[in-house]
Amino acid sequence: MHKTHIPLREYNATLLLYPDGYVEIHPDDAKNLDVRDRWSVRVVSAGGDMEIMAKVSDEVAPGRAYIPYFIRDAWDADDAPGYAPKISVLSRCDRPS
Repeated sequence: MHKTHIPLREYNATLLLYPDGYVEIHPDDAKNLDVRDRWSVRVVSAGGDMEIMAKVSDEVAPGRAYIPYFIRDAWDADDAPGYAPKISVLSRCDRPS
């Protein structure tokens, strides 16, 4: 995946909703994980793990997860530049109160 040119307005709006970033997942996967939009999930890859908000969207295919490049770059610098880390586990964290 390569870096894309996101309009500044859209980028700023996304940061307001997800200030610490997000992992984008399909609604079917969210249902299987019992996760709702903006709930915390744990993402695990060979390079490490993190807790991050879920962004539920049908813009990503079922069975796939998307992490924006500005999150990936900070999270897993050991992976090849410009490539997403391979996610091995995606699980729900505790439900919000």
